[in-house]
Amino acid sequence: MSSPHTLSRIRAAVAWSSPIEKQFATLQARCALAGAVLERWSDEAGQPTYTLRRGAACVSLDSAEAVETWLATSTREDAATWS
Repeated sequence: MSSPHTLSRIRAAVAWSSPIEKQFATLQARCALAGAVLERWSDEAGQPTYTLRRGAACVSLDSAEAVETWLATSTREDAATWS
């Protein structure tokens, strides 16, 4: 019986292709610890944009630095204000 996780998928999950990918994975983990989900999208010009979701609330940010600022000012206690 084969595993649902092939070796190539496991390697892909831990082998980031660039420092930007590693930075994004770190930001995702930090957001998860703050109770939020971070997603990255590309706008029409190909520039990254970030979406933070916590509960039913959603915030759009234009840079990794803006996500860092959100993380610095956000706490688990203010999660109630997002719901």
